[in-house]
Amino acid sequence: MIFTRTPVVSSLSLRDPATLNAFIAFWLISGLMGWLLVRERLKRAQSERLAMLGRVATSLAHDIKNPLASIQLHAQLMSPQTEEDAQAVKLIENESEVIAGLVNQWLHLANPLPPKLTKLDLTDCIRGVARNIEAQARHAGVEVEINLPSPIWIMGDSQRLAQAVRNLMINAIQAMPRGGRLMVSGQPTESGFELRFADSGTGFSELALAKGTELFFTEKEGGMGVGLNIVSSIITAHGGTLKLQNDPKGGAVIIVLLPLLPA
Repeated sequence: MIFTRTPVVSSLSLRDPATLNAFIAFWLISGLMGWLLVRERLKRAQSERLAMLGRVATSLAHDIKNPLASIQLHAQLMSPQTEEDAQAVKLIENESEVIAGLVNQWLHLANPLPPKLTKLDLTDCIRGVARNIEAQARHAGVEVEINLPSPIWIMGDSQRLAQAVRNLMINAIQAMPRGGRLMVSGQPTESGFELRFADSGTGFSELALAKGTELFFTEKEGGMGVGLNIVSSIITAHGGTLKLQNDPKGGAVIIVLLPLLPA
């Protein structure tokens, strides 16, 4: 006796279009869910770091501001007798402003408030920052050249914009440890006024071009990775944009576009 039966085709065969589509859908959904979970975990971790940073910044600001105010007051009350004394007092005042700016920078990072907009001359703001960091630039062997028309009228927060400009200039100076040149120039465009901060350093790496303004990203030894992030948030709060690029001839270029007041 011979028994025969028709072979059963497995419904799980990858040759079956329905089975293949089911497997593809399963892996796509799994990948998407995994990506969402990782993203949420990273966002939660960053939120926790920002919360901790906020507590630290608030505590440091409270502990630093009182002695800093005393230093600034005594510097203003001093009566220098010689030119050297006058330069020393000026240096104390400038460095005190730097410390105050750093404190405000951390507070801004922990609790970014909307800018207090008033009519101001952007060129005057930039020249004021350049004067304050003149000693630091000279010590680093960096020549700061400002080639801007005046006035450039915008609506802005003078303190916040000065903080952003100072961060950009200090970053450029630190990028030229053997000295060099920082050129600040600009021109009006259809979208506003375009500022260019161009240094003669080594330029940005490919990774820095892609992630330079992200919070806590840094390639600088001992850096915290907050400077460019704060600059970006300040410029964005003023309705502007920030762009990082390299000059084909060498050096880094940061382009800031800010809206102009109507003529």
